Amino acid sequence: MQRFAGIEETGVLDNATLSLMKTPRCSLPDIVGTEDLLKKRRKRRKRYTLTGLRWEKNDITWSVHSYPSPSLSPTLYPKLVDLILTYAFLAWSKTTPLNFHHIHSLQKNLNQEGDIRVSFPSSKHEDGYPFDGRGGTLAHAFFPGMGDMAGDTHFDNGEHWSYSYGDGTGTTDLFTVAVHEFGHALGLSHSSFNPSIMRPYYQGTVGDIQSYTLPMDDQLAIQAIYGRKSATRPTSAPKYPELPNDPELPKYPELPNDPEPPKHPKYPKHPELPNQPELPRLPSPSPPILTPRKYHKV
Repeated sequence: MQRFAGIEETGVLDNATLSLMKTPRCSLPDIVGTEDLLKKRRKRRKRYTLTGLRWEKNDITWSVHSYPSPSLSPTLYPKLVDLILTYAFLAWSKTTPLNFHHIHSLQKNLNQEGDIRVSFPSSKHEDGYPFDGRGGTLAHAFFPGMGDMAGDTHFDNGEHWSYSYGDGTGTTDLFTVAVHEFGHALGLSHSSFNPSIMRPYYQGTVGDIQSYTLPMDDQLAIQAIYGRKSATRPTSAPKYPELPNDPELPKYPELPNDPEPPKHPKYPKHPELPNQPELPRLPSPSPPILTPRKYHKV
């Protein structure tokens, strides 16, 4: 118990352990893995525990067969629950090749059920793990396998479920618990590492669910089962922008053709003023008549 809660392993029922026993948690038992048993021999060990069970496909369907009680969880209407669960599955698909597909109510009427069936039962519900109402055990999920209940995930309908404000309000955040339980439905057991979403005890809200990312220990755990998400590779090498063929020097704008010189050697006449009245012509100058000068003796 102390190991999986991330508190000091004293082996004594101290105050920290007594307080821990009052903390809501997952119904599934804590399994001590081989790595934990060998911890004294190894300086570094894995904190997560694998069950050896997995889905033999990457495309997994899920469906919801009942919703939280409106009287106990008035803020969680069905469409919001579907959205919260969608983001909870997305947390596990971000770093793995897994793809999750929601089978909606209309498809369920056609006798189609998901691989992972989600429901909100109360008390005894014919699976051997009865719920206890508010507090105590919150939810549980079954590991993958060939059985009829493989992957089924149950949330206690006696809880006051909420979204993003579960801390300090007496309610329990559905997203946090859903991410944890879906980890079980994919083949993970409880982890003793802190931080890990697979620790068995309720940890409160995790912030913005749209940007939530699994702690690294949980990423390594799920990748140990299903592998890493392969990077999307283009079918051909990316093309860089092509350079123009034999780039030419930029052409400057052409100047207008030089005017042809006038055929007459004289400069061209200035344009005449329009409608200018004709002036009388001056007589042509005559050459002056030279007369001999008379010189007088002095």
